[in-house]
Amino acid sequence: MTFEPDELLAPTILDRAFPFHFGVAADGRVVVAGPRLSALAGDRLKEVSFFDLNAIETPLPIRDFESLRRTDGEMQIVNLPMLDGIRLRGEFIHDEHSQVVRFLGHPWITDLSELEGQGLGLQDFPANAGVADLLVLLQAKNNSVEDMRRLADRLRDASSELEGRNHELERELKARADLEAQLLQSQKMEAIGQLASGVAHDFNNVLLAISGHATLGASAEDLTGAGRHFDAIQEASGRAADITARLLVFARRRRLEVGDLDLVKAIEESRALFEPLLEDRVNLAVEFDPEARSVRADPVALQQLILNLVVNARDAMPKGGSITIRTRLDRSESPVSMFGADRQPGTWSVIEIEDDGVGIDAAALPRIFEPFFTTKDLGEGTGLGLSTVWWIVERCSGVIDVRTRKGEGTTISVHLPSSAVPESVGLGDETPSSLGMKHRRMLLVEDDDLVRPALAEMLEIAGWSLKSVSSALEALEALQKESVPFDVLVTDLSLVGMTGLELARRVETRYPGMKTILISGSSPERLSEEGEEIEVLTKPFTIEQLEAAISKLK
Repeated sequence: MTFEPDELLAPTILDRAFPFHFGVAADGRVVVAGPRLSALAGDRLKEVSFFDLNAIETPLPIRDFESLRRTDGEMQIVNLPMLDGIRLRGEFIHDEHSQVVRFLGHPWITDLSELEGQGLGLQDFPANAGVADLLVLLQAKNNSVEDMRRLADRLRDASSELEGRNHELERELKARADLEAQLLQSQKMEAIGQLASGVAHDFNNVLLAISGHATLGASAEDLTGAGRHFDAIQEASGRAADITARLLVFARRRRLEVGDLDLVKAIEESRALFEPLLEDRVNLAVEFDPEARSVRADPVALQQLILNLVVNARDAMPKGGSITIRTRLDRSESPVSMFGADRQPGTWSVIEIEDDGVGIDAAALPRIFEPFFTTKDLGEGTGLGLSTVWWIVERCSGVIDVRTRKGEGTTISVHLPSSAVPESVGLGDETPSSLGMKHRRMLLVEDDDLVRPALAEMLEIAGWSLKSVSSALEALEALQKESVPFDVLVTDLSLVGMTGLELARRVETRYPGMKTILISGSSPERLSEEGEEIEVLTKPFTIEQLEAAISKLK
């Protein structure tokens, strides 16, 4: 490429100092270029006008010689398309005696790896500028690497600390869940202590009825008269069984299991627990809204919640008064402010317990749901009743509202999510004959000497071929000796030596075709063992209920 001579500096000096220098004439032609620029750009550099390249990286394009001349002394970045990505950094210098504006600069790189990729070397950079820039870049890169290393160390430390805190949080959450379960159970025990006098009263009445009708039945002159007394004894026994069943369910240590409940049925079942606690001076009224038929809650926790609120209402009326339990359905399309929380939009089943007692003092109202807070005298309360109510409502995704006036009474409203009414499932609706169970063989294991003969005789009357024993060892011996196999094993769960569950497991292994029924006077309706749910028939039961349970077995 032939260039016109420039008189600003000696060409050899410029070529050595700035291998990428070039000069632009007034008409836009590149009239002179350094050796490295010429080698890389070739003839393409002289075939175009510099002003058409729009090569200077500025906000406003420089499209004429006068604009270029005014950049004299300013640092610029030049991007010539024929250099295939190599950008130049330098200044345009204009000598007023010359018609050429000269660019003095060098390749501009931001990473040392660009040297090899663009075919550049250290000789392409002026000693007074480029090498220094490279050293700065190298130092910056080293600093960046060191910063990244320190950051990585800090991230590792933070990650380790976070992992440790996560483990600590898991332990704290587990400890909190265990503590809440213990709190709930201890409050249950306190409530059962309050129930004791009422339960004792009911049981004494039941025992008196049984004893009285047994005496009358024994002295009856004919079977008709005796039968009437026996029916009364059976009814009284059922009443006693209902009392014990409710106490066992209420006292059982268990986790909350929220599901769909019949609200009316739940309140009526709770009524059997709290009504004995209400003295004659307390009038009770229950008002059911037909629309508020269902609720999502834990059945046992809901009973405890109602019991606690009724007892609290009773204690607020030392001279007597009225307690009203009512239900209603409430719908809202926007949040509603409640006591300490907002109720979200939706359909809610509301349980209200209203009393006309002393009311709650304004200073005490914000604290009534705090654990161990109580306004009662020392020894009259633990302060756990209302805190347990709050805990239960919260776990059932509900909210609470409180309305009170000093000296006029209090209404506590429990708002729980409404749900579909659950279907009632009965047991013992079928008759023994419809089950096809007669004339089959049963092995009965019962260690109570009063229960075993009575139960055995009832089963034999119902048509069972029966052998009754008092221990698991006797049962295993009977299974080995009997020539005709048994169809069903009915065993008490709480046997001495070997439990009924252990006996059932052995029988299932040795005699896989035999059905097994566990019975108990104190255990839950089902046991969980190794993830398997095992049904337990709770005493007392009828022969029809026993046969219905057998018919359900596979």
